[in-house]
Amino acid sequence: MNAPRSFPPRYPPWFTGVAVATLVALLAGGVFSGLFVAVMMVNRWLGLFLLALGTAGSVPVLAAYRRRPVTRWFCAGFAGAVVIAWCAVVGALTSGLV
Repeated sequence: MNAPRSFPPRYPPWFTGVAVATLVALLAGGVFSGLFVAVMMVNRWLGLFLLALGTAGSVPVLAAYRRRPVTRWFCAGFAGAVVIAWCAVVGALTSGLV
């Protein structure tokens, strides 16, 4: 006999976690990219220094919270946001935007 179906269907925990990490990465990555590219339009080296400082400051926090059950997805999303911000900065530098 078939197992009883639950309604609504149950999703595995990683399914929701990946959705949270993606949302955090897109939102925070857009904010970081816009912020640091705007600062780089004023002074290129100041923008790079602030982005490097923010990256270096976030590493210990992400390392401390990555083992907790719920916050690990936020940490994954924030790490993705840092990668998005660095890619945006590299793209802005190579395209001649700043």
